[in-house]
Amino acid sequence: MNHQEKQTSNVDLNEIQKKTLEVLNGPKYHDWPLGKCYLGAIRVVNNQNNPDRFAQAAHSYRELFEKLSWSYENKKPSIDFRQNAKYCLNRLNKDKERYSNGWRKQAIDTKLVKTIESISHFFNEYDRPSRMERIVLIYKMNFWWYKKSSPEEFKKIWNKLQRIAHHSSDEQSKCEQLLLDCDIFLYRLLCS
Repeated sequence: MNHQEKQTSNVDLNEIQKKTLEVLNGPKYHDWPLGKCYLGAIRVVNNQNNPDRFAQAAHSYRELFEKLSWSYENKKPSIDFRQNAKYCLNRLNKDKERYSNGWRKQAIDTKLVKTIESISHFFNEYDRPSRMERIVLIYKMNFWWYKKSSPEEFKKIWNKLQRIAHHSSDEQSKCEQLLLDCDIFLYRLLCS
């Protein structure tokens, strides 16, 4: 079987990967392309011609874990930071035009109040737990996940994924072991 045929079939997956992929492609996770994310991580690692394969796979696993926690909560993230920042900046620039002689001794009108409230909301939303901390909170709420493994185990995996995704100097054998650990961890959470 050539490389192209392997990319389009699942015959090269081990039993753990096949079962995990089957669950991730199931109706429970239909809101997110979790199966594609998982299979993409596996495929990129197997592509020996890709010098960045481990970092790309680690990124896919991080996305997979985050969206897996969202699927448990059955909700999407509450704020689009980039869009919200642009909105706040746009409002602030309009207010600066209206107060072109400066802010000193000026009355705060309702438009400026709305701008200040928008900026406050933006920073309050930004001051929240990290991605890993949010996933661990969801993890602890899911009795089944909590029973099958520990948040500490997840934190170790996440921190290693983080290092590899940001192009640490971990050697290939550590990266390969981490990806095997991810497969086993996901299998225990979802399939066993």
